Amino acid sequence: FLGSGKTTLLQRLLAARGNLRVAAVVHDLADLNVDAQLLASTAEKAVRRADVAQSDGAVVPLSGCACCPGFEDLLSGLVKASLRDGVDQGLLDYICLETSGAADPRRLITLLERRFGPT
Repeated sequence: FLGSGKTTLLQRLLAARGNLRVAAVVHDLADLNVDAQLLASTAEKAVRRADVAQSDGAVVPLSGCACCPGFEDLLSGLVKASLRDGVDQGLLDYICLETSGAADPRRLITLLERRFGPT
């Protein structure tokens, strides 16, 4: 999925979200999450880097491989905190998860469904 336009789509979504309150979790296999930095430095002043996706325009980097020990806990903890502190508090309408282009998104979906149930 490298070069398929995931970051560009998310950048446009964040820039033109209208009255929707949207935050993003941006996954990368590397420690240096270039896509998260790119999204957080966009010209849209209301988009910024954060540790938890709990407010409109937050961009949260998530690094690591889905097969590595501890990643499932990291991912589910981040999503749970974002739901609890953002969605449940009425601060967010959507949390978008952008997967690394080198990762299989089905693996991340399986991890989330195992923790939170299927959609």
